[in-house]
Amino acid sequence: MAVAVKALSARYNSVGRAAPGDLAARLGFFLPRDRFKVAFALRPLLPWTGPPLRVLDLGAGLGASALGVYAVLPVARATLVDSDPAALKIAASLLDDPPVTHVADASAFTPRSGEGPWDLIVASQVLSELDPLPAGAGEAAQLRRAERHGDLVDRWMSWLSPSGALLLVEPALSDRSRHLHAVRDRLRTSWPPLAPCTHTSVCPARAIPGEWCHERRLLQLEPEVEAVARYAGLARESLDFSYLLLTRDRRTAPGAATHRVVSDRLDTRGKSEFFLCGAFAGGAMDRRKVQRLERHRTPANAAWDRLKRGDRVAIPELELRVTPETTVEPCDG
Repeated sequence: MAVAVKALSARYNSVGRAAPGDLAARLGFFLPRDRFKVAFALRPLLPWTGPPLRVLDLGAGLGASALGVYAVLPVARATLVDSDPAALKIAASLLDDPPVTHVADASAFTPRSGEGPWDLIVASQVLSELDPLPAGAGEAAQLRRAERHGDLVDRWMSWLSPSGALLLVEPALSDRSRHLHAVRDRLRTSWPPLAPCTHTSVCPARAIPGEWCHERRLLQLEPEVEAVARYAGLARESLDFSYLLLTRDRRTAPGAATHRVVSDRLDTRGKSEFFLCGAFAGGAMDRRKVQRLERHRTPANAAWDRLKRGDRVAIPELELRVTPETTVEPCDG
């Protein structure tokens, strides 16, 4: 199993999709791991106090995304769409309430008469599989692809209920994350991001070649799945991914004093640093390295010690240093 999982991981990283013979590796490792991506990404919708949701899972595969939704939100009915009937059969068997399934390509799917609207649409690793560009494709080709995919997301948004949400999840690889950032910029005025971004300006990471944002969340796998990851040489204590959460009613992320931590902690002698994305003193929206000297640690900024990649934090009038007087207030609990 570990050999098959390692081979499939390499295939995902290179061509972006599985092969027909990869079902066992997908079921034995990637499904139990990847369901957590959706569960993590849906946190901004919690706590949920509304009625059970109608869910559309585009590119559902074995049902990892649907299982992630079921883990954190009440589901009234799920519709799974995938071009692989064998995968859909397995997905249906894993869900307590058998979903409606469609054998169709996610990008070409059209709702049948009487279907929809949906309260939540999930498209996990769909955009990266659509019309991939050859290696070395220029910026103009990349922008045209982002425009096409933005048009597709606009179409999906039209299938949502008035308060519905759409979640896009992609691998935390540079090219695929940067493509998701470009799609986000194409959509940011019509559909302001609820998460992970804390602003609706152009993504600052896109202006820096090779830079991108992604999540890294601690993960505790079942022992048998953790053993597969260990023998395959894959990460087993954390989960990396990129995502974008949009809402039909144009709810937006927290305001100008809120920043997102977009790096791991950088510790050097006498200080600790993070890259933060958000509004800095003077109103500039940017991605900058911010430091706090250890001698400047105070009760007001002590929360700095607990920050991690992906956290949102309120730091008023932030410059490039956290001073003894600076207040640091986590927004994620």
